[in-house]
Amino acid sequence: MLQTLYYENDKYLNKIRIDKTIEALKQYPPDAAIIVTGHTDKEGSEQHNWELSELRAKAIGEYVQRQLPDRKVSYKGYGYSRPIELVSPSPINRRVEISVID
Repeated sequence: MLQTLYYENDKYLNKIRIDKTIEALKQYPPDAAIIVTGHTDKEGSEQHNWELSELRAKAIGEYVQRQLPDRKVSYKGYGYSRPIELVSPSPINRRVEISVID
């Protein structure tokens, strides 16, 4: 995993700058796949959390795609299905992860 971004409860926009991550992504081969995954804590309904995680992943995925237009970027939301910490609410579960498969 290249970077993890953390979020406030029920938010999908993150003001954290990922410029260093963009620079790091440029070091991978052009055909490397960039994967952005969104996650939530357990607060709220399951449907809401799936939608929120998708919004988080989409916002970052589209930003990365704009910065690296020649790269393959995909994104997916997982809701609360992949928690890091089982105690909820947990800020560590409200995250987006950026990974590379080369």
